[in-house]
Amino acid sequence: MDEADTQDNDVRGWTLDHDQFRGVLADLIEQVRALRADDADAAEALSRWWRSFSGAVRHHFRAEDEGIWPTLTRHAPGIGPTLEDLSAQHRRIESELSGVDRRFDALPTVVTTAGLAADRADLLVALTQVQAAILDHLALEEREAVPVLATRVPPPECRRIERNMVKGLSLREVADLLPRILAFADDAERATMLARLPPPVRLLNRLLFTPRYHRTRATLPLGKRT
Repeated sequence: MDEADTQDNDVRGWTLDHDQFRGVLADLIEQVRALRADDADAAEALSRWWRSFSGAVRHHFRAEDEGIWPTLTRHAPGIGPTLEDLSAQHRRIESELSGVDRRFDALPTVVTTAGLAADRADLLVALTQVQAAILDHLALEEREAVPVLATRVPPPECRRIERNMVKGLSLREVADLLPRILAFADDAERATMLARLPPPVRLLNRLLFTPRYHRTRATLPLGKRT
């Protein structure tokens, strides 16, 4: 594409998902630290919360590998090696996520044992490592890939990519993901994102998804301390 053909696409929907990753990971570290011994209910809620989040990260990576990267390569072939690096990072991070999955799965059991302190410390180390890997990955992605989508891809293709980011998600997964993304957006971004959604989805978010999100957060360790 010639320089004269460049566009200025709105890619904030993509990067809001990134902001959610940053916000949730920081919050999860504090949630784990706040978990009280013998609080199996909070541990179970935290385990489910992590599973929902880690599933969303994997879905996001697949959408990039299968949908966004091929589009960027067509319009900016020189970015190919960088996208290969980003996909390799996806695979490494997913492997790390699997290790954290197992630790969160064990929380409801270990929270009632004398080994909680050691298991919590082990989980925090693994979670912090995943956080660092994801933050480094997002920085590279936003520096190299996001500007290509913003300036080199025709607007109709950019809009198609945005729609396809949620393909394959169940209604339950959307119910978890949407209010979580909105929670880490500012007021203007939240209003813009909601305006793009079909009216039935906005209604479901207002009446069901967001109230359920807040009820669930109240069952997590930090929610129980407020």
